[in-house]
Amino acid sequence: MISKKDFIGTWRLRSYEVRWSSGRVTYPFGEKPEGWLTYTADGFIAVNIMATNRRRFEARELKMGTAEEKVAAAETYISYSGRYDIDGDRIKHHVEVCLFPNWVGQDQVRIYDLQGDKLALKTITDPRDEQGRQGYLIWERVK
Repeated sequence: MISKKDFIGTWRLRSYEVRWSSGRVTYPFGEKPEGWLTYTADGFIAVNIMATNRRRFEARELKMGTAEEKVAAAETYISYSGRYDIDGDRIKHHVEVCLFPNWVGQDQVRIYDLQGDKLALKTITDPRDEQGRQGYLIWERVK
């Protein structure tokens, strides 16, 4: 039986794709995204995913960036953290802080397949999504 202790550690993103019910496959952060996922022993999670080769701001500070630079940065990055729980074949990420404010206070539920140091996470298809999109993320535990 899998428990929280099986997830503890830091994981590096190896792939992230979205599969559509039509068979189409897209890569929200490009074909070689970068990311880290950390599960702690005391029940916290932190997730950071970004596209590679993101454009740097001309200004040296985030707040001094142009609107276009800020939009491009937000469109190529996601992060959130909070607590997590295991429920059968699902892991629930209870989002407490997030770049995307709509996720704060929500659960991000993933179907998991944990095989040693390989972790596959699959998003739950929203029944309102007529296109049947599901995200597939593959992580590898860092040693």
